[in-house]
Amino acid sequence: MSMDVAEAGDRFGFSLGAGDFDLDGRSDLVVGVPLETVRTVSAGALNVLYGSSTGLSAAGDQLWHQNRTGVPEAAESNDAFGVALTD
Repeated sequence: MSMDVAEAGDRFGFSLGAGDFDLDGRSDLVVGVPLETVRTVSAGALNVLYGSSTGLSAAGDQLWHQNRTGVPEAAESNDAFGVALTD
């Protein structure tokens, strides 16, 4: 699952985090999109951009939200999933 179409007011980039999420030795970026519409308004999401030998790439990116298998809970209006990231 990759990035979707941006909607006005998604707040893409509201929160940011870095790490090697796919354990390939390259830095990756997670971007909070707390007002992303995921079947309901402002449910929120996280977009993961993976690092490559040439830097960050949208190729193979992943969009994580609460309606995705493996993520606890369900997306609800105004959840703002992705408003904050922790390490």
